[in-house]
Amino acid sequence: MDAQPNTGPNTTTSSATSLPAERLAGRYELGEPLGKGRSTVYRATDVRLQRPVAVKRVEIAAGQEDAERVRSRAMREAQAAARLNNPSVVTVYDVVEEGGSIWLVMELVEAPSLAQIVADEGPVSHARAAQAGLDVLAALEAAHAVGIVHRDVKPANVLVAPDDRAKLTDFGVATIRDDSRLTATGLIVGSPSYMSPEQARGDTVGPATDLWALGALLYFATEGETPFQGDSALATASAVVHGRPRPIRRPGPLSVIVTRLLMKDPGNRATPGEVRTALTRAARPPAPARTAPARTATLPMATAAVTPAADPGPEAPPPPPGGPAGPARAPSPRGGLAVPPPGRSRLLLLVAAALVLLLGVAAVGALTGDDGGGDTASPPSTAAQAEEPATTPSTAEPDPTTTTTAPATTTTAPQAAVGVPPGWTAYQDPSGRYRIGYPAGWEVAPVSEAITDFRDPATGAKLRVDWTDTPGADPAQAWRDLAVSFARAHANYEELGIAPTTYRDYNAALWEFRYGSGPTVHAANLGFVTGGRGYALLFTAPEEQWAASQATSDQFRQAFQPVPA
Repeated sequence: MDAQPNTGPNTTTSSATSLPAERLAGRYELGEPLGKGRSTVYRATDVRLQRPVAVKRVEIAAGQEDAERVRSRAMREAQAAARLNNPSVVTVYDVVEEGGSIWLVMELVEAPSLAQIVADEGPVSHARAAQAGLDVLAALEAAHAVGIVHRDVKPANVLVAPDDRAKLTDFGVATIRDDSRLTATGLIVGSPSYMSPEQARGDTVGPATDLWALGALLYFATEGETPFQGDSALATASAVVHGRPRPIRRPGPLSVIVTRLLMKDPGNRATPGEVRTALTRAARPPAPARTAPARTATLPMATAAVTPAADPGPEAPPPPPGGPAGPARAPSPRGGLAVPPPGRSRLLLLVAAALVLLLGVAAVGALTGDDGGGDTASPPSTAAQAEEPATTPSTAEPDPTTTTTAPATTTTAPQAAVGVPPGWTAYQDPSGRYRIGYPAGWEVAPVSEAITDFRDPATGAKLRVDWTDTPGADPAQAWRDLAVSFARAHANYEELGIAPTTYRDYNAALWEFRYGSGPTVHAANLGFVTGGRGYALLFTAPEEQWAASQATSDQFRQAFQPVPA
C-alpha cells in the first residue's frame, strides 16, 4: 500500500479511536501506520497465513460523514477490488467490521506513490511515465471488463516499484455499473484535479472517465503539476469543465496522447487500444542511431530519381498569394512525381491556400508528394474530377517531372557547427533558410525550392523539410484545417493527435497520424514559426519501422538550425 500521506483535496485528520486490544478478527496483528489521509493504513501481519499485509482503516465517526455512506463506500471498495484479478491491481484479501471501523485487509506493496515520487524527484521522463501508465491502463481495462469504473485515478493511488512497475489501488469510490443503488446516487466523488468534465458536472460516468484521469495523471507525471488547478476545489472543477489544460512545457512522446485523453467530449478521447500503442512506443528505449565514420570529402547532393510520367496532364496551379506554397502533387504510378490529374488542382489549391493563410508552410506538398515509393494517396473522388482546373502555363511552377540537380552545399562539419550528431553529414539549404544534418546512407532529394527530402533507402523512413517566408500565427489550427482535406484525399487516414507543443522556444504544433491503402505510413508533422519564417519537419516511416526510427527523428530535430529572416 501507499506508504505516503494522501495529500489530495479530501485529506482529513482521523479521530483518535483506539486500536483493537487484541488481534483484528483474531488473525491480523497491526503495526505502525504507513500513511494517513481520509483513512489510515497500517502495516500488519496475517498470523494465520504468516504473511505481511496492509490494513486500511475506514472510521465511521459521528460528525464526519453519514455513517452508512462511509460503510457503503468501504464495502464497495472491497467488493470492487475483490472482483479483480490483475497483477496491476492491489488485491483485497478480506474485510472486517470491528471497533467502530471498517478494516480492509490488502496486499502490502512496498513502494511509494507516483505523487510522492514526483514530489521527491520532480517530473519523470516520458518513458518512465509510459511504463507506469501501461500498468494503470491494464488495471483499468480489467476493471472496466467487469463493469467497474474507478473514478479516482490519481498519482496518490498509483504505487510504483523500483522497476517502474505500477499497481492501482483505492477502488473506494468506484461505481459498479450493475448496482442500481450505487449508480443512481448522483454524488460527485473523486479528486477535482483528476475529474473528467462529465464527472465534475455530475453526469453519468463510464470507462472514458477513467481514461481522462489517466491523461491527467500522465500530464502530472511528466510536467510536475496538474493540467487544471484553481484556488479551490470548486474553481478546479470549473476549470476542468470550461477551461483549457495548461500548456505542455516538457513535450515528448506522450504529449499527443495526453492531449487526446483530455478532450472534453468522452466520445473524442483516445481508445484504450490507441493509448496502449502510444504508451508502448513511448516506454521503449530509443534505438541507437546508426553511425558511420565522418566523411572527409565534399560530396555532391543526391538528386531526386524521378521517372518522367507518360502523360503528365495539365500543369499545376500557381502558388496562392501571400506565400511560396506550391500545389500538392499526386504520386506517379512509376514512383516519381507527377502534377495533379485533371480536376484535382482546384481542390488542392484550396487546401494549400488555407494552410498558407494560417501557417504559411507548404504542407500540402510536404504531405502528398513523393514518399519514396511508399505514398498511398487515394485517387481523386468523382466530385474532385468534375472540378475545373485552375492553372495556366505562364503561371505554373516548373514541371517537376524532369531530373534536376540543385546547387546545394553538402559538407562534413563539426557537430558544434550545426548541432548535427557525430557521423552525420551537414547540409546547407540552397535558399539559405536553414541548416540540418542527415545520417550516413541517407539520400538528399530536392522536391522544390522550399521542399527537400532526406530518405533512408533501407527502411523507407523520410524527413521532409519545408519553409515559408510568410508564416501565420497558429500552427495547431493550420494542422487541424489541413487534416480535414488530407483525410479526404488519403486512404485509411487515422489522426493520432494535433496539439500545440514546445520545440525549443518556438511557436510550434505537432500533428501525428497514420494513412495508407497498402503498408501503413506513420507520420509526425512538426510545424513552427521562428525568426519571421515558418517551417515544417515532416517525419514519415512504415508503421513497423516507426518505433525504431524515433531516435533518428529526434536527432533531425536536434540538428535543425533555422536562419532568421
